[in-house]
Amino acid sequence: MNKHPEIRHYLREIEKELSDMDSDLKKSIINEINEHLEEKFHFIESPVPDSEVKAEDVKKILEDFGEPKEIASEYKRQLLDEKESFDKRKKSSAKVIILVLALLVIVVFVIIAGLFLLGEDKEEADSTIYEGLGLSSIQIGDDLNKVLDTYGNPEDRVDSGNTIWLDYREKEGIDFLLNKQSEEITEIRFNPGFKGSLKNGITIGSMLDEVQNLSGGALNSTRINLSESHDYTHGWDRVLYEIVDGTGDTVSYKFIDAKKGILFWFDSSGMSTQIVVFTPF
Repeated sequence: MNKHPEIRHYLREIEKELSDMDSDLKKSIINEINEHLEEKFHFIESPVPDSEVKAEDVKKILEDFGEPKEIASEYKRQLLDEKESFDKRKKSSAKVIILVLALLVIVVFVIIAGLFLLGEDKEEADSTIYEGLGLSSIQIGDDLNKVLDTYGNPEDRVDSGNTIWLDYREKEGIDFLLNKQSEEITEIRFNPGFKGSLKNGITIGSMLDEVQNLSGGALNSTRINLSESHDYTHGWDRVLYEIVDGTGDTVSYKFIDAKKGILFWFDSSGMSTQIVVFTPF
């Protein structure tokens, strides 16, 4: 949710309207509103990666939820009603007061426990790709045991020459290339099925123009034959390669930025099909 500035702004506006309220109570209310928004937001975004959620979808969620001033006023009214009701119950029965306080403690405990578990889930949902590094939980230079501890046994493993290839594409949308001698990760490859993105929003499925705009663009572009698709004869520093077959038709594209340690593969339509992270050079 915090990836969307419109929602962060919306919550700040509600917080301003609650400025005269006790800070702990205000924080609890903002957390509650945020949870409701997350439910609505995840319902819309679940079929697609976060970066593909349309701005109008986010706007529609906030419009349906209500104006910040109205939301804050409704919470104040509810709190006032609860206070008046509480005062009446206090006068009528001490037992009712004890029951209300006990229920309040339970509710607060459930909210805190839920927020704690939500925080753990977010940490486990390691989905931000860092150029030249990988993910926060698994990075270039980590060893084979770290991969196995994090993802378990691979769906496939191929030892070839001086490399080890570990395949987790079906379950995680990721595969790894390791140096066979050191057993350290040299490449982390993100494929269709991986639901995360770079910090700038680029993800699997992003179009070539979008990647170029968000990454600073190519310093050089060239056409190469299909047989040269894995060669870098025209350089590594922000070079866009258009790969063509024997008839001159475009088969795919690749864009490499070695200084940032990242490579993008695209299909013939210009849609990103793989993001590769490696040590910058």
